[in-house]
Amino acid sequence: MTLETSRWLGRLVSVCAVALATQAGAGGSLSGSYSGATRCAADGAARAATAPRDLSTLLLSELADGSVAARIDGVGYRGHVSGGEGELVRCGALQNAYGDEGATLPLRIVGEQIQIGGAFGRVGSCQASWTRVSAADPGLRACE
Repeated sequence: MTLETSRWLGRLVSVCAVALATQAGAGGSLSGSYSGATRCAADGAARAATAPRDLSTLLLSELADGSVAARIDGVGYRGHVSGGEGELVRCGALQNAYGDEGATLPLRIVGEQIQIGGAFGRVGSCQASWTRVSAADPGLRACE
C-alpha cells in the first residue's frame, strides 16, 4: 500500500466515524423532537404529483429497557430501533374500520432523519420524514 493510499484510507475512516456519530446523535441517543411531513393516500385513490404534505411532529424518547416511546401528531407508539431500522407499534386499540392494519410502522434512521413508508392494507400507502429539531428528551413513557 502506498503512502497516498494509506492517507486516503485514513481520511475515509475518519469521515465514516463522523457520519456514524452524527447518525446516532449526541451521546448515541435518538431522543428528541422531530419536525416533518406525512402523506397518505387511500388504496385506489388518485393523488396529484404536487399534492401537499401534512406538517407533522414526532417526539421520541429512548427508555431504560432499550425500547422507544414515540408520539406522532399526538398518537402514542412504542417500539425498538437497532442498526438504523426499527418499528413503532401503536398504543391502544384502533377503530374497528381499520382492524389491525396500520398499527405497525416500519422505520429507518438516515442521519438526523427518521423515515417511514409503506402500504398499510385498507389504510392505503403512507410516507413520512422527520428531521430532528431538538435533542432534548421529551420524557415520554411506554404505553400505559
